Amino acid sequence: MRLQAILLSIPLVLLWYAAGYRTLQITGFICKKRSDLLIATMLGFGITGNILTILGFIQQLSPPVILSVLLLILLSGMTRPYLLLFSLIRIDIRPLRQPYWIGILVFTGLYSIRALLPPTGIDGLMYHLTVPKLFLEHSGFHAIPWIRHSDLPMLGEMVFLIGIVFKNPILCRQIAWITGLFLCGAILLISTAMTGNRRYVPLSLLLFLSHTVTTANMTLCNVDMLTAAFTLSSFYLLKKSVDNNGSLRKYLPALLLLCFTVESKPFGILIIPLAGLYLAVFIYKKGSFRWDIIALAVIAPVAAGLIWYMKSWYLSGIPISGITTWKASSAAVAADQAGTIAMLWNKFLFIAGNFISAPWSYSLAPYVHRMDNFGPLFIGCIPFALFTKRNSWFNHGLLWATGIWLFFIALSTARGFHGNLSIRYMTAAVALFAIATVYTYAAMNTSHIRSFIGFCFVFWVAVSFTVSVKRYRNDIRSVVTLQPPHDYLMENYDLYPVINYINSRLPQSCNVKTAFGFGTFYIDRPFTCAHRRFTDPAIMLQTYKNEGVTHLLANNILRREDNNYEWLSGTSMKLLYHANGYYLYELP
Repeated sequence: MRLQAILLSIPLVLLWYAAGYRTLQITGFICKKRSDLLIATMLGFGITGNILTILGFIQQLSPPVILSVLLLILLSGMTRPYLLLFSLIRIDIRPLRQPYWIGILVFTGLYSIRALLPPTGIDGLMYHLTVPKLFLEHSGFHAIPWIRHSDLPMLGEMVFLIGIVFKNPILCRQIAWITGLFLCGAILLISTAMTGNRRYVPLSLLLFLSHTVTTANMTLCNVDMLTAAFTLSSFYLLKKSVDNNGSLRKYLPALLLLCFTVESKPFGILIIPLAGLYLAVFIYKKGSFRWDIIALAVIAPVAAGLIWYMKSWYLSGIPISGITTWKASSAAVAADQAGTIAMLWNKFLFIAGNFISAPWSYSLAPYVHRMDNFGPLFIGCIPFALFTKRNSWFNHGLLWATGIWLFFIALSTARGFHGNLSIRYMTAAVALFAIATVYTYAAMNTSHIRSFIGFCFVFWVAVSFTVSVKRYRNDIRSVVTLQPPHDYLMENYDLYPVINYINSRLPQSCNVKTAFGFGTFYIDRPFTCAHRRFTDPAIMLQTYKNEGVTHLLANNILRREDNNYEWLSGTSMKLLYHANGYYLYELP
């Protein structure tokens, strides 16, 4: 399975490049630098995801159709695009002599090892992989009431379909790792444009790769790395297009990347006001104000986002059913939490404590998936900006913009606002902090402070490497010893022993109901997920029997009454199997 994933990922990258190259040809964009290869491949990734989205709309998602589409895209790049690709790929070992590259190679090696393992991240198994798997089983988009965002398919999820078609979860993880490499390339592009000093460019990438948010999420089957890569690359292309004073046609690649940013995750909608403001200020500074470019930078991603709302309307009759559900649940939570002045005071102290401690905290527990901390270096970046030399307005504007974004992310760690926010949702900001920190370091006047910051860099990378090795030592051992994926999942995914029992012992005619908080991707039997609570086990049992449910998978780890073993054992259900706090019952 690992070898197949590696071998399939190579033609995947080639077909994404082919699709992107043809798109750049149409716009008159000439590929003549190695950085252009990155832009072409990212464009091809987004185009592939949109093609699969269209197949979902017309109910044509099936392995033969998907494989035929991929083959056509791959063949479209024959001759010239691939010949150009091989002519531009040149390995220059001279920059690798810098010590920064040693750290980069170490961290990328660690992430490459983890990308050879089957996915175990909770969000990927619960949402990002399960949604496209269910779409494929139904040959297209359909309502999945227990997964709210299934009304709004994310671009990365649609590309994960490729791994699901080949029945290779490791290929899905390879695709996630490739999106992480997209972001690494975008960081190098932005850092080069910002610092103007190639000596410090790899340091930006090293700080990002060693960040706790990155080490926790780089190869997980989430979509945050992809959103960040599209965000940074779109701004890079916008700046490049304005600098060249190109025609409207030359802005098309940047506009496509803006659209892909919106399609990749709901948080991508933030790109619309940022892109409009960025272009307005930048074009004004260039002395030629162009309303057509600014309008397109806003209208194009808005139109791309409308696809989500159209699908939601198609499935549920409500254009924004996911958002209205979120508002309803948030209002209920707010009503439940309303209380006395003492409660509000305690909440304030909780928020303040999170704000102060978040930069310095490390989440070492291997199953804490949110990893809400953002490291001490980026707190220090903004004050030290006072010691930098005067430089272009663009550099300083980007530096202070990261400070504003930092404040927003710090607030997101305060769970009193909303328990579902996570730092990784703003991975683009983490990348910008890394770039801004290095810019501050490169432009600093005071030698003593430069030496202190340099020591912080070394300390930060060393601690991050130690934490990463400690956190993922089982992953490293599994790959080095060639442990089979099944055995790895049995050891490292708490729910998998019960899933293995379901897949191997239950008949195909069964109907499993999972009760809250499950990564259902590996279940190969028909299943649905509970999305309501019960106070009476008899009512619960009768409701599930009416729905045709034959088995109940309960999650005792949640400590909820209607998942509790003692509560459920009073029913007439038969306990078939249990492991690690998960219980499988057979309904009478």
